[in-house]
Amino acid sequence: SKAGPHLNLGRMFVERKRYQAAAEAFQEALRIDPKNVDAAILAGDAWRLFGSSINAKRFYRKALELDPDEPRALAGVGIVLIN
Repeated sequence: SKAGPHLNLGRMFVERKRYQAAAEAFQEALRIDPKNVDAAILAGDAWRLFGSSINAKRFYRKALELDPDEPRALAGVGIVLIN
């Protein structure tokens, strides 16, 4: 998909602990492919690692809108709510 390069870029940023840049890359992937659950979850994860629970929750909720039973999104929301 056209979102693939942005997902790869985001993963590279995560490996380098550049979480805000990663989140932005994952958001761009989601903009290109609005039904991409992985992009939404990865954006949520990156924002959580960056320390922005508000943004993290927003993207985990987006993932749950796309797939209400998605375990990674449910876990992400739980982690953000606990912290």
